[in-house]
Amino acid sequence: MAKTVLLVQPNPELFATLSGILADVAADMQVIAVSSGHDAEMAHANTDAVDLLITEVYLEGADGLTLLYNFRQRLPQCPVLVVTSYDLKEYQPYLEGVPQFTPPLDMQTLTAMVVDALGAVEGQVWPPYKVGKYVGRDRWGDCYEAFDQGVKRKVFVSVLRAGANAEEIAAFQELAASMARAGHPNVTAVFVAGEHKGRYFFAREFWQARTLQSYLDVGQHVDPRLAARLIHTVTTVLASWESHQYRHTEVTAEDITIADNGVIKLVNCIDPGMSEPPSPKATLNHLAESLERILPPAGGLPQRLIDLLALMKQPDVVLSDVGRQAQILDTELAPKREVVVSKETKIAKQAIEVEKKRKRTAMYLSIGGFILLVLAFFAWMAFSFLYEAPSKDFKKMLHVPAGAFVYQEGEGKTGSYYIDEYEVTIGQYLRFLRAIEKAGSSEAFDHPSQKSKNKDHTPKDWETIIESIRQGVGYNGQKITLDSPVFNVDWYDAQAYAKWAGKRLPTEQEWEKAGRGSKGNVYPWGNGFDPKKANTGSDMVPKRPTESGKNDGYYGVSPVDALTGDLSPYGVRDMAGNVSEWTDTIEPKALYGVEDAAIVRGGNYLISKPEDLELSRRIKNQLPESRAPWIGFRCVSDKPPLEK
Repeated sequence: MAKTVLLVQPNPELFATLSGILADVAADMQVIAVSSGHDAEMAHANTDAVDLLITEVYLEGADGLTLLYNFRQRLPQCPVLVVTSYDLKEYQPYLEGVPQFTPPLDMQTLTAMVVDALGAVEGQVWPPYKVGKYVGRDRWGDCYEAFDQGVKRKVFVSVLRAGANAEEIAAFQELAASMARAGHPNVTAVFVAGEHKGRYFFAREFWQARTLQSYLDVGQHVDPRLAARLIHTVTTVLASWESHQYRHTEVTAEDITIADNGVIKLVNCIDPGMSEPPSPKATLNHLAESLERILPPAGGLPQRLIDLLALMKQPDVVLSDVGRQAQILDTELAPKREVVVSKETKIAKQAIEVEKKRKRTAMYLSIGGFILLVLAFFAWMAFSFLYEAPSKDFKKMLHVPAGAFVYQEGEGKTGSYYIDEYEVTIGQYLRFLRAIEKAGSSEAFDHPSQKSKNKDHTPKDWETIIESIRQGVGYNGQKITLDSPVFNVDWYDAQAYAKWAGKRLPTEQEWEKAGRGSKGNVYPWGNGFDPKKANTGSDMVPKRPTESGKNDGYYGVSPVDALTGDLSPYGVRDMAGNVSEWTDTIEPKALYGVEDAAIVRGGNYLISKPEDLELSRRIKNQLPESRAPWIGFRCVSDKPPLEK
C-alpha cells in the first residue's frame, strides 16, 4: 500500500528539498503538499490516514503550533518532523520529542528519519542482511525481519533511531555487546551489531513464540509439567546472569516465551544501564502468582508443585533451591520412555528361544550360556562404541616446519610445531568430560582469562547430541556419530580440552600456515574451488536434508575422515569445510569497538560462497563465550607427539 505524507512548507527552497527527499525514498507515495495556514487547516481536518507529517510551525493565517497539537492528539501514532527557517528555542516545551531541522539541513539524518517513518528500509541490503518487512517498535528501536545471506537464516534486526547522538550510539553498542555476551540456550540470542550508512543496528534470533502473558490474558491453563519447566528455565537463566553479574531489567510474564514445540526462552533482558539487577525474589514471587492463575485447581496438582509455588513466595527464598525442586518435579512428571531394544538383541533373543525348544538338555544350558556370554560381549562392545572414544585413531599429529610462509597478503613466520591431522571429535571430547567429572573439577585446565571458576565445559545441547548418537537418529536433520567433530563449544571449552590433552590451540598464523602451506594456497588443495572436495554449504538446502549433500554427501557435519579431498599441503584435513575452528588469537575490541573477539578460522558446512571459504578469511565476530553449531577446534603442540 502506498504511503501518505502530509507536507506543510511555505518556504519554496525547503519545499523543493523535501520533495526531492520524498521522491528518492519512495516514488509511489502520495504527498499532500500545502503552503498556507488555511490550506494546512483544511488538510489537517480532511486527512484521516497519514504515515508522516513534515511541517513548518510558522504559517501565514494559522497557528502552526495549535495545528500540530491537534494533529498529534488526533493521530498520536503518526511520526512528525518539523523543518523550519525560524528559531524555535522559546517553543521547545511545546515540541518535546519532535525532531527539528533548520538550514543548513542535515540531509543524511533527515533522510534516514523519513526512511524510518515510511518503513522504506525494507528491501535494502545491510551486509550481510537483506532487510525485510517492518515489524514495529521493540524495546531497542525499530524492528524488521531480515535474512542473513551469509549463514542463510532469518533474523530480526533492531535499528537505532536516526539522528541519535554520540552518547546514544555508544549506549546502543554497549547494550548489543552486553546482550551478546550474556548468551544462554534459553535466552533469545543476539548475533552481531553493525552500522550501515550511519544507521546502527544489531541482529537477533528470529524467535516467534507465545508469551506467558498471553496465557494469562485469555486464562489458558498450563499443565503441571509445563509449569515446572517454566520455573526451572527462569531460575536457570537468572542464576547464570547472577553468577556473571549481568545487569538486567525485571523478568516479567511478557519476557517468558513458549514455542509451539515446547521450547522455553526468555527475552534478552540484559541492560548495562541498570544500576543493579532486580531481586530474583520478586521475579519468583510474580512467576508463582502468575502460574497459580492458570494452573488447574490445587486439588488436582502434585503436592511437590504446591509446595514449590509456596516456596517461591517466601521472603527468604533461595534461587538454587527453587531451581533444584523444579528440576526434580520436571523429571517426575516427564512421560516414561520406552526402552528401545536393538535389532541385534531381538535376533539374539529369538535364537535363544529356538534353541530352548530344540534342546532341553545340559548341552543346551552350555550352549545357551555361551550365547549369553557372546551377547554380553557384543553388548559391552556396543556400550563402548556409544560411550567411549571411537576405535579409529584420530590422535595423529603432523609436523609443520619452521620458516616463512604467505600470511594474508604478506609474509609471516612461525617456529616448528605439530598440528592435529583431524578436528577434535565428539568421542574425544566425551573422554575429556569424563576425566574432569572423575577429577571433580576442571580448574586445573581452565584458561586464566576465564571469568567463572570451575566452568562447566559441557557443550550446548550435549545430552541431546549424545542421545542422538546412542539411538542412531538424526540431530537437527543431520546424522552424527562419535567420529563427527565436536561443536557447540566455546573458546574456553577448547582451551581446557587442549590443556587436558597436553596441547594448546593454534595461533591464527599457525592455523593459516597449516592450511595454505608455505606458498599460500587459496584453498587447502590449491587455488581453484571444487565443491566436491570439502563439506561446505554449496549443496545445502535449509531444512531439507534429503535434497542436500549432492556435492559432498552430507547435510551438516561429516565424520572427520570422510572428505579426503579437503587436504592441505601438510596433510591436515577439513580446513576448508566441516566446522570452522577456534584459534588461540584474541583481537581486542573487534566486536562493536567494545568487546574482544576470539578469532575463528576455516570454512564450514553452512558457507556456500567460494570467496567465504578461502583460508585467508578471518572470522572476528565471535565472543570467547560464544557456542555455535558450526564452530569446533583442533590442537597443536610444540613437541613431537612421542615426546609428550
